[in-house]
Amino acid sequence: EEGDEELEALPRPRRRSSGGTGRRKRGKPDDHFSVDDDSDESDEPKARSAIKRKRSRGGVNEDFSAAALRAAEGEEELLKKSVTATLSREDGPLGVAVSGLLITAVHEGGAAHLEGSLAVGDVIVEVNGKDAGMEGELGPLLPPAKATPVRLKVVRYVKRDDHAAEVLAKAKSKVEAALALPTLAEEASRKEVEERRRVLSTAVNVGKRARLDAKQIQRLQIWLHA
Repeated sequence: EEGDEELEALPRPRRRSSGGTGRRKRGKPDDHFSVDDDSDESDEPKARSAIKRKRSRGGVNEDFSAAALRAAEGEEELLKKSVTATLSREDGPLGVAVSGLLITAVHEGGAAHLEGSLAVGDVIVEVNGKDAGMEGELGPLLPPAKATPVRLKVVRYVKRDDHAAEVLAKAKSKVEAALALPTLAEEASRKEVEERRRVLSTAVNVGKRARLDAKQIQRLQIWLHA
């Protein structure tokens, strides 16, 4: 399941004339993650190459992702989505490639891929509670001990319609899972009862917000309060 999320609607930007292309600075590889520098500016879509990459101390400004998406997809309303993921390095590296603070790849089988919350285009804004913009790079912010979990807070820019479709799909999945719950035996433990109530309560709440089938929601409510 995806990490903690926060949403914020972004105002539509004023149209601007295209800026300079700006060259990508080559990052320094770190043993905890990889730095992606294989792309060729000339191969990028025209909309992306027309956007000036804003950097602070070598870091990618979070406005870049939003600007790139607006330029490539057209100026439609976007949502700024904050996601928090906690990753472990005990069994290997984080499994992401970064350019400054911009995630450019999530490697299959790595910690980030297995955790499932991060995506290409996310911009890292906090590492274990520290403002990533102060450093502008991920490496210096990683804890020295690999046994220490790495908690990343990122921002992501999504189109409102795409987010609505994602929320609806998740709500349907949770309701279907709740409807498929088996009946608990009389000797069920307190832990099993509490877990069942948690699943039913979550399904009822998301089902109501997504305005799913009223009869299904009513059935889950009966089970919840039985």
